[in-house]
Amino acid sequence: MSSLLPATRQEQDLAEQVKDKPVEAGQPLGGQAQEKTKELVENLREPAQQSAQSVQQTAQDAASTVQEEGRSAAQDVRTRAQDAGGTVKETTGR
Repeated sequence: MSSLLPATRQEQDLAEQVKDKPVEAGQPLGGQAQEKTKELVENLREPAQQSAQSVQQTAQDAASTVQEEGRSAAQDVRTRAQDAGGTVKETTGR
């Protein structure tokens, strides 16, 4: 039933004050949140750079390893091909 009655002037004033309070209360928190965010970014920047460098170094090492293994495998294939060619000559006499 009370919602059917018009609000008194005092109730209207209180409603206005309550509406403004969350905005006022949130403003300092917004500033604090921004400061904390900046602080977190600064604290994470160096570890992120170190991680990126570590990943880059690992990738370079892996590329070098793959390249060397490829060269070694190619040499093995050449050697086996030469050995097989010699075996064929010996067997066929040509």
